[in-house]
Amino acid sequence: MDRVGTQLGPWLVGPVLGRGGMGVVYRAIHCADGRPAAVKQVDLDAPRVLAALRAEIAVLSRLRNPGVVRI
Repeated sequence: MDRVGTQLGPWLVGPVLGRGGMGVVYRAIHCADGRPAAVKQVDLDAPRVLAALRAEIAVLSRLRNPGVVRI
C-alpha cells in the first residue's frame, strides 16, 4: 500500500527508500521542525517476521554510527 502523503503522528511520509523481505521503508519529514527520518511499514503476515523485526530493533537501538539510523 502506498503511504506517500500520509501523516503518521508528527511525520509526513514521503517517497519509498527501499523494499525488502519485511516490508517497505519510506522517507519521512517531521511536520514541526523538518527533521528527516525513515518509516518502516512491516508486513506482519508471519509470526517470525514480528520476531525478526524485534531482533532488528534490539540491534539497531544499541548501534551508534553516523551511517546507521538511530532508533
